[in-house]
Amino acid sequence: MKRRSFLILATLLALIPFVPTNSTNRWEIIKATFDHLFPKNSRFKGAQDFHLLEFLKDSIDNRYFDKEDIFLLLDGAQKLYEINNDFEFLKSDEKEKILRQFEQNNDGQLWLSKMMNYGLEGIFCDPIYGGNHNQSGWIAVAHHPGVPRPKGRYGV
Repeated sequence: MKRRSFLILATLLALIPFVPTNSTNRWEIIKATFDHLFPKNSRFKGAQDFHLLEFLKDSIDNRYFDKEDIFLLLDGAQKLYEINNDFEFLKSDEKEKILRQFEQNNDGQLWLSKMMNYGLEGIFCDPIYGGNHNQSGWIAVAHHPGVPRPKGRYGV
């Protein structure tokens, strides 16, 4: 690891205990956001069917996951909670309004971009990585995976 990368990582890890927390579960905010960004409809399964939250949690546990993204995802969920502490219980149109407001600042825009990125990754990844449950993402777009397929997670 390069010295610069090490210093950035060490700084971020040192800041994690100081991220404001409260009784909210930031994972519930992330789950509600995934459910809103990737809703179930007649042609496409929803975030829960793709196991997006499980995919993200599994990915974060991997040593290769970008540590800055962990901070960004959890901090963004906290900031969204601070805008509206009932976010996960709102109706779809109310969630849309809050997310549109949140994306007006750079932090919110970056957070939503990362949420979309990891959501799409979870929908279309090989199921061995925890997303794309029952290959439902591939089925939705008529994708046939190539060979060879991964035999294990993350270079195992």
